[in-house]
Amino acid sequence: MSVASFNVCFDLHNGLCERSHMATNIELNEKLLARAMKLGGMRTKKAAVNEALAEYVQRREQLKITELFGKIEYDESHDYKAQRKVL
Repeated sequence: MSVASFNVCFDLHNGLCERSHMATNIELNEKLLARAMKLGGMRTKKAAVNEALAEYVQRREQLKITELFGKIEYDESHDYKAQRKVL
């Protein structure tokens, strides 16, 4: 298994926060990185890593929502579809 070491700039806020740039040296699985770049159509390693981090964060945030199942009270008689009707 080939592993590459190189500088990567992580932008965890997808460009929303100008202060979040952090250059670091990391070792990545070269074959896995190449597969990710091909699947995602990325041209750079930086783009592939940033996309993977964004998807990871999004997925973890979605998993937190499932913890609320069964904990939120709601009115069973409420017609939620009525709010969708155009006046």
